[in-house]
Amino acid sequence: MNPDELERLVDRELKRLPAPKTPPTLMPRVLMSISRPWYERSWFSWPRSWQAASVVTLAALIIGIGMLQPTVAGELGARFPEFLGSAGARLVAAAREIGTLASAMALVRRAVLEPILGSLAAFIVLMWTACAAFGAALTRLALGGTSQP
Repeated sequence: MNPDELERLVDRELKRLPAPKTPPTLMPRVLMSISRPWYERSWFSWPRSWQAASVVTLAALIIGIGMLQPTVAGELGARFPEFLGSAGARLVAAAREIGTLASAMALVRRAVLEPILGSLAAFIVLMWTACAAFGAALTRLALGGTSQP
């Protein structure tokens, strides 16, 4: 049997096969996935403007909570123990300890991390550049460069 006869035979046999059928649940699932509004989908599939707005809103919320924290802690310290008695006093004491711990962590960050942050960023950029250059060189040398038609 020569290649032309084999090709015709295979072509004829393949054309006799029935067309593949899709599962009955495929169409409803596809329609449901494309018809959902953007806010019901994953955050990464939102429009870029809404992603940026949500990040800005979250940052503003965190900053606002941070700015209100001393006021709220003062109010809790003044009134909360009255309502809850010894449990309120323990809660206020725990909040003060957490505030002290946060201040200590900020001090460590300012004293230890901030001086080396610039050097660390420069090192990361340098390593990234070196890896990109090595990858480009490896592509050119080891793999023979780009293929030419």
